[in-house]
Amino acid sequence: MVKRGLIVCYYFPPSGGGGVQRWVKFIKYLSRLGWELTVITAPAEPGMPVDQSLLQDIPETTRIIRTPVKVISGGMLSQLKKHLSRGYWQRWLSALFYVTDSRIAWNKIASRTIRGELQEQRYDVIIISSPPYSLAMLAAQLKRQTSIPVVLDLRDPWTTNPYKIYPTGLHRILDRRREKVCITEIDNLISVYRETFDYFNGVIEGFSRKILDIIPNGYDDGDFAALPEVPEPEVANYHLAFSGTFYSHLNTPEVLFSAISRLKKENCRIIFHHFGQSMIDLEYLAEKHGIGDQLQCWGYLAHHELLARLTKMNVLCVILDPRIPNAENTAGGKLYEYLRFRIPVFALVPENGAAARILSETESGLAVGSTDPVIVAEKLKRLLNNEYLFQFRNTDVYSRKNLTGRLDSFLTEKIQPDRK
Repeated sequence: MVKRGLIVCYYFPPSGGGGVQRWVKFIKYLSRLGWELTVITAPAEPGMPVDQSLLQDIPETTRIIRTPVKVISGGMLSQLKKHLSRGYWQRWLSALFYVTDSRIAWNKIASRTIRGELQEQRYDVIIISSPPYSLAMLAAQLKRQTSIPVVLDLRDPWTTNPYKIYPTGLHRILDRRREKVCITEIDNLISVYRETFDYFNGVIEGFSRKILDIIPNGYDDGDFAALPEVPEPEVANYHLAFSGTFYSHLNTPEVLFSAISRLKKENCRIIFHHFGQSMIDLEYLAEKHGIGDQLQCWGYLAHHELLARLTKMNVLCVILDPRIPNAENTAGGKLYEYLRFRIPVFALVPENGAAARILSETESGLAVGSTDPVIVAEKLKRLLNNEYLFQFRNTDVYSRKNLTGRLDSFLTEKIQPDRK
């Protein structure tokens, strides 16, 4: 019998980004394993990156229901945001007004749409992809209201996510209370990171008895076939790339720029390439460290073009300031695709964190927990001189096709016996 899944994803193509790609790829490969899938999603938000190419991976058999969207941002909040630059302070202001997130109003719209679907169609499982973290509340609600198995997929940690902003201690307490209530109610959970489950196991009694699986993000071999031709980068000693968003309070490249400046004095010219969005002024930061002519900002590129340009790099970079609380709980979305390139990864991250663990297990790069530019420069110089031997072991564990096989097994086990 055909297996039918109802997937709730707030972020979905044509919106771009690493979080979007997770379910795009799962849908691509689940469909090949006999699943009929329906996606309930919201329209793309203004200001979000757009990548129309991701729609090419969605099979024609997949139904996409785009609901209206209501992001709470009216009245005084909207007026205040107009006077703030984008980035941290806008996010801080939103977090001040709304515990968990400002997209919580979409839960009512999604819930109403789900009820309509369940009346019209037979579904074997409902999958809720979070963030937005408020969707975990919807998953808990559905678990109470329907006999159909409900699976919550945590793409990122919730209250232990270093990217999440808490304006006050009270906001953190209230959000953790909400997190605990939701996770206690939900039986079926998937997480990208084992660190998330380790945290829940410590704060939620009986958590280990829930039905759990760790299914990380990954890379799709299909994305690396027939990449477009792109020009060779300008002549330089080395080319180092960071793919993703820079945030002023989490992953500023200040220490790395200082290290590159030091190596410049040793006649080692490194071009730093940034692919993606930035909430900080990278040009100003590069000029401050005397490497303005060594910075190249590409902005957000379509996924295939991004991959084609990354293949030209000597080193791929991950940055997550190890001084930031909870920085060890996440790895960065692009790290998994980095593994497929078999290009060394230079990671300025906590040495006891998720990114360092992945690099160690695959022998794919160097994790540096220091924020001293002198030490960072020395480590980077040794990496560029091939003093570290990387084996790139078992990277196929992160193949999207293989990961979807695991997801298929997990979901199939949830289907009620009379529907198998």
